[in-house]
Order: sequence, then C-alpha cells, then structure tokens
Amino acid sequence: MSVKALVLLADGFETVEACFPIDILVRCGYQVSTASVSTASKKQARSAHNVVIQTDGMVEDMEDQSYDVIVLPGGMPGATTLGKSATVKKMLQNQADKKRWIAAICAAPAEVLAANNLLGGAKGVCYPAEQFQKAMGDSLVHGHVYTDDAHRLITGDGPASAALFGFTIAKHLGTPQDKINQLSSGMVFDQQFFCNQ
Repeated sequence: MSVKALVLLADGFETVEACFPIDILVRCGYQVSTASVSTASKKQARSAHNVVIQTDGMVEDMEDQSYDVIVLPGGMPGATTLGKSATVKKMLQNQADKKRWIAAICAAPAEVLAANNLLGGAKGVCYPAEQFQKAMGDSLVHGHVYTDDAHRLITGDGPASAALFGFTIAKHLGTPQDKINQLSSGMVFDQQFFCNQ
C-alpha cells in the first residue's frame, strides 16, 4: 500500500512551507493530496504571497480517508483558519488517536495544535514570535525542526526550515537514507542540517 500524505491549505498559507514538503514527498514517491480549507467552498488556496494552488478537493471531501501524515503549513491568516475549522480539528484528533504522523510548521503548531488542545503533552517548535511561543506553553522547545516520536509529531520553526521539515517528514515516513541522500544532494541541500532530526 502506498504512503499517503495530505497537505491542508487555507488562504494566507506560507508558500514554501507548503511547496517544499509537497515537492519532497512527491520526489520520494508518495501519494500527496492537497485540500482547501475554505468557507467559500473553493478548490484552491492563495498564499500570503499571492501564489495560487489548485487543490485536489475540499477538506470535507477528504476527512474520511486515511493518511500516513497530515501536513499543516504556517502563514497568516492561513494557520488561524486551519485552527478554526471543526473538520480539521476532527481529522487531527483522529490522526493522533490512530498514532499517525502530524507535521506542523511556523504558526501552525500554536494556531492549530495548541489552540485546539491537540498537543497532548508533545514537545515542538514554532515560529519565534512571542504570541506563538506563549501559546505553546510547556510544550515549546527550541530548534529549527523537532520530532516527537512518541506523539508522532514533527514541527518546524519557519520558512527557511521548510526543506529540512520536508526531508524530516520523508525520513519518518520510511524513506531509506540513501534515497534521502540522493534527493538532498540533487537539490543541493546541506546534509549537516540533518543533525538531531
């Protein structure tokens, strides 16, 4: 059975925090779907920098499917919109209950996970702004990308860490190290960033 990833997108998402994980997971051979989280029921999302992505569907159309990882890009107000969606909250609770991976970066760990009491004792990083760090509370640790294996949670701090975030997701989904080495080398990604991931 193929590995399946779902990337949730709402208007105002951070462009590279969505595109890097999508690109890397596709290069690894995984089945990657995108879902729009929108009150306007539009199958697209516009990034904070006006990049429009046509999604595979609405989040409501995908909530009953099974995913090995659900990816939550940051960016504002995209992360806030994700956090206010009852469908997203239900999907993430189900993902956590089934011990499947959740990956959140930038504002998303605070605005989606912490805001909905979905951290469940997990540790993670977020964008280094006071309001997000305060929202993370005792769950906050420091670093660019952090993996809490026990809680199946991968978090990242911001746009510049998006490639590392993507490769870390791929690694924990079972991509062989030689494949990661090959892909990262081809993308001119410095292997030293993999330390402690």
